[in-house]
Amino acid sequence: MKYIGHSEVVVIPREIHGKNVTKINNMCFSMNDNIYSVSIPDSVIEIGGGVFFQCRNLKKVTLPSQIEIIGSGAFEATAISDITFPKSLKSIGVDPFGSSNTSPLGV
Repeated sequence: MKYIGHSEVVVIPREIHGKNVTKINNMCFSMNDNIYSVSIPDSVIEIGGGVFFQCRNLKKVTLPSQIEIIGSGAFEATAISDITFPKSLKSIGVDPFGSSNTSPLGV
């Protein structure tokens, strides 16, 4: 699925049509300059690669406390300057902030 909305503040629902949202697909929010903030529910355990790629105005992402996997380049070319990774995180892809960005973690 691809997000095609125009909201500045995005709150991903915990469930859609009675099913828990457990994964955000690759490139789902990519290249959306409207997004400023995203809140991800605790039901999500995986964020795909490039999910927020070139969301140039994205400054804040609230990660779920149960997140286990974050794909490569998930936050590349964003304006995120501070992010907290929960202890549940088991795997993070190569270069999550992209080689052209300065990572808030020094990654």
